[in-house]
Amino acid sequence: MTEKQNKRHMYRRLIALVVLVLFIVGGTWALSILREEAQEEPGNVRNTDFNGNVIRLELRKSMGQLQWAEPEELGPSRNVSRNRKEQDPARILLLAERDMENGDFAAAEDRLRTALVFHGKNVKMYALLGKALYLQEKYKAAESVFRQQVYLAPEDSVSMNNLSAALAKQKRYHEAIGTLHQLLKNDPSSASAVLNLAGMYAVSGDKKNAIAYFRKAYELLGHRILFLAQDRNFVSIQQEPEFIRIVREAKNDFLKNRREDASDRKKAGKKETK
Repeated sequence: MTEKQNKRHMYRRLIALVVLVLFIVGGTWALSILREEAQEEPGNVRNTDFNGNVIRLELRKSMGQLQWAEPEELGPSRNVSRNRKEQDPARILLLAERDMENGDFAAAEDRLRTALVFHGKNVKMYALLGKALYLQEKYKAAESVFRQQVYLAPEDSVSMNNLSAALAKQKRYHEAIGTLHQLLKNDPSSASAVLNLAGMYAVSGDKKNAIAYFRKAYELLGHRILFLAQDRNFVSIQQEPEFIRIVREAKNDFLKNRREDASDRKKAGKKETK
């Protein structure tokens, strides 16, 4: 081996030795930093990636975190879900009715729509939601809700009446009348359905049927029809002779009942004096 080759071999070994030393020194330095950081308080640990950028850690809320213990009076052993309590049907209906009484129909609507996600078969919630929508003049939306109510409780005459009212408000009288006739098949003695039919026939221009069903309503309701005869739905037939005749009969009925009541009270008074 020549002297030149010996020098090259020596340089290679020297470079390898230098690299090894640098690797050991660098590793020792890195380990010392890691130990120092591990001994720091958790709040002071630097959350960085390999490029030195800060890492932001966020905890996602789980369904389990929505459950919490009720106030201290329930005791440590009783864990109740607030979410479950807020979804109690009776409580929701009570709060929604309170919203309605205060005239806040939008709040009642929002509350009931949320609750129905969890109580999709609660007929009372659908009935109240439909009413809230109807009073906001959202008749199409009210119709959809009442249809769901009818689907869940097909024998419920109130839901059918409500559906017919929502349809009538959209001037879909033919559908409204058909709904009421369907109701009468299930409940022929429904005075409200008969009265509503009279009103819808009157509004749609069918005076003959309007008066016929007004007569039937009188037969079911008696003199109470007097107070309903002034409804604006009957404007188109209020001057018709038959309508006037029915109202007169109802008035005579009312006066007769009042006289009989007065006579009964008088007789009762005489018995007490004896």
